[in-house]
Amino acid sequence: MAGRACRITRKIEMPEPPKSLLERLASEPLVFDGALGTSLHEHGLSFDYCFESVSIEHPEWVLEIHRRFLKAGAVGIQTNTDGAHR
Repeated sequence: MAGRACRITRKIEMPEPPKSLLERLASEPLVFDGALGTSLHEHGLSFDYCFESVSIEHPEWVLEIHRRFLKAGAVGIQTNTDGAHR
């Protein structure tokens, strides 16, 4: 069979490319994550704790919380770095 050309006879349906964030914002409400500090407080941390350090000390907590936000319908997740600056 060497030298014979193959021909595809079946058409493959390609999914539509995803909409950009701006297109989605213009056409539908979008839910993002929120209350990460409150969720970390539920893990036993006091509100005066540096929540940003939890990303290094307990990344599994942040991952678990982000997964809960996504399961609840969030389409966007923010980093846990609101106050992490020098």
